[in-house]
Amino acid sequence: MSIPPVWGGLIGFAIIGLLSAALWCAGMAASPKQGLEFKTYMLFSIYFGLLVFFGVGVDAVHGLLHAQLAVSETLVTLVEDGGELFITCVFCISALGMWCRDKDRLIFEQ
Repeated sequence: MSIPPVWGGLIGFAIIGLLSAALWCAGMAASPKQGLEFKTYMLFSIYFGLLVFFGVGVDAVHGLLHAQLAVSETLVTLVEDGGELFITCVFCISALGMWCRDKDRLIFEQ
């Protein structure tokens, strides 16, 4: 008995997702519940969740409904890959902005 590739991928991603969720919960327990650190942690959690949605969720739906999709493959690929790239860009821009803000704060404190 073999597992179809799409279901095997979903099972594998689910296991990795459970591990990631456990680590996220540990980070939530260790982080302060207010202030800038908490807001930053939540913002990057949202970014990560959106990246997982496009990278795993949309890809899984695409794989499961491949034959039944009446829309163009190009459109589905655009949503899937475009969403991943967009969220990755937003993630990088946010990280750069936070780094610049902290760098400026350190310069002015000296």
